Amino acid sequence: MLNTLEKGGAITRITGELLKRPVFKNSLRSILNNIDAENGRKFVRALIWEDTETVLALLGALPSIANAVIKALDESLLQVK
Repeated sequence: MLNTLEKGGAITRITGELLKRPVFKNSLRSILNNIDAENGRKFVRALIWEDTETVLALLGALPSIANAVIKALDESLLQVK
């Protein structure tokens, strides 16, 4: 099993490779530009009732997700300075 440091390195490498691909960037841009707040409730209902295991995994990962977002925002601010 990979330790946290090894996982972070893999995630960084995978993200770097994905960001080099125009298809990925175009898909990501399209998804972000077409976020539909009105369908958020439908999405949550479908996610909860169709795949409970994923919801529970996401809830269990919330502390790690929050820490990653905070550190990413902190690094973003440092880079923009």
